[in-house]
Amino acid sequence: MNHPPSVTQFHWAADSRHLIFFRNWRMLVADTRSPKTRPQDLTPFSDAMVQWYGRLPAKPDLVLVEMKLRDGQYADLYGIDLRTGLHRLIQRNDGTTIYWFVSNAGNIVGRLNRATDGGWYVQALNDKGSWKTILNGNLTDRLYPVVGVRDSNSMVYALTNAGRDKIVVVALDRKSGGQETIFERPDVDLARLWTDPFNHRPLAVEYHDSYPRYHFFDAELQADLKMILGSGPVVYHLTSADVGYRRLVIRTETDRLGPRTYLVDRNSGKKELLSVHPLNKHAQSLSATRPIRFSARDGLPINGYLTLPHGTAGKRLPMVLKVHGGPWRQDLWVFEVDTQFLANRGYAVLEVNFRGSTGFGKAFMNRARKESGRKIQDDLIDAVDWAIAEGYADPENIAVLGHSYGGYEALIALTRAPMKFAAGVSMMGPSDLILQVNTFRKIRNRAWWIHFFGDPDDPREYNDLMERSPVNHVDRIKRPLLIVRGARDPVVSKEHSDRLIDKLRKHDIPVEYLEFPDEGHEILKRRNRLKLAYRLETFLAKHLGGRAGSS
Repeated sequence: MNHPPSVTQFHWAADSRHLIFFRNWRMLVADTRSPKTRPQDLTPFSDAMVQWYGRLPAKPDLVLVEMKLRDGQYADLYGIDLRTGLHRLIQRNDGTTIYWFVSNAGNIVGRLNRATDGGWYVQALNDKGSWKTILNGNLTDRLYPVVGVRDSNSMVYALTNAGRDKIVVVALDRKSGGQETIFERPDVDLARLWTDPFNHRPLAVEYHDSYPRYHFFDAELQADLKMILGSGPVVYHLTSADVGYRRLVIRTETDRLGPRTYLVDRNSGKKELLSVHPLNKHAQSLSATRPIRFSARDGLPINGYLTLPHGTAGKRLPMVLKVHGGPWRQDLWVFEVDTQFLANRGYAVLEVNFRGSTGFGKAFMNRARKESGRKIQDDLIDAVDWAIAEGYADPENIAVLGHSYGGYEALIALTRAPMKFAAGVSMMGPSDLILQVNTFRKIRNRAWWIHFFGDPDDPREYNDLMERSPVNHVDRIKRPLLIVRGARDPVVSKEHSDRLIDKLRKHDIPVEYLEFPDEGHEILKRRNRLKLAYRLETFLAKHLGGRAGSS
């Protein structure tokens, strides 16, 4: 049975009447005053790769999108009239622009461009129609700007770490390039900025200091959300809002409560539950996640999270070290279905923000340069030793599991410390760093990969990459290994697992292999996720002694 493609995102138009949603990279619009009328496809173009850009409060009938209509390579900025469906080219992309800064009236006032060396630069459009560079960033600098500005306001608000270690909120003057830091935290990066949809001023900023935290620039908004949604550790996701910011669609989650979506009316102080995660009916039997902190062997402070199975004493448990991908990602205090699944099967789950993880500044990230399989692996082993010393983990029954980069470190764990783990699971994990870096040879972010992993074209670094590639050390593996991959994975090619499995079998090392012909870098289809869950629980139960199925 064929199902219609899923709606991937939706937005309200500025008229608060039309609902815009996306399906198969196309944008459709529905008129809420005519609910029985079929939604109109506003982008009936093949392979245009339409992406939402924004709405214009001053022109409620016009929305902005990016589309690849010219040659399928560069995304240009277009305006689409909701009444007529006509589209108009607003700004052509020369191939370097990442963001456009657009006024409420739809005028281009600035742009964020990629630099050839992997960095970036911000340019403002002056009254004479020429571009002026007002801010530069290098390879490891980040800029997350508010893409809209008011015509009468020359300030652009952004999250950035340009010229500093941590990501902070700045006000950037489009005329002079001057910056003013308006909020920062000493130990962590700021993660997300909420802004007013009309005048684009900051309303609140999110950061993660073990738990999710928020700093509100708008005290009234803070009071309203606390009154309507309550206080305590909670993650907020602002999905949509009216122009006046009085009616909000907000999704919330905690460690034990999956996403709940509410329509919040700030005028009446009421909330309406729109949707709820199906696992929330089991919240009382789900497992709590708590922050942890320890020092790595070189003294570097490391943060992470420990989830202990509900209903257990929490001592000397079989444990799964769950390694995040990236490595430029971050484990957070959120609702993790995979973590809850493992805890439900009787395992303590340890998640580690090893060096190189995001969220703790550039210096912390740069400590991971060319340390994949070395000091990053040391951080993971130190975390396991901490859990053992604290009495949480049974040292004889610990598995390492990871996806993508985490899958690479899982393979490294079985080659560097062959007897440390009882079993390992590598999902979409690279086995050859040279092959992986060269995968990005024609992509702009290759400079980033070379910076952190090494340059295969440099003979000395080539040898170092060879040494840190688990495919070259399969003879060291002594413990059971499960390899999972998607046959259509564009990020980690099939060659990684093919070569690894071939070498394992030549050395008569047992390995289990699970391939999904219709999946890519993530396992997305429900039937495949169920198959993966069954395979994981049976594999881990066999080697760690946890629960599987109805056992």
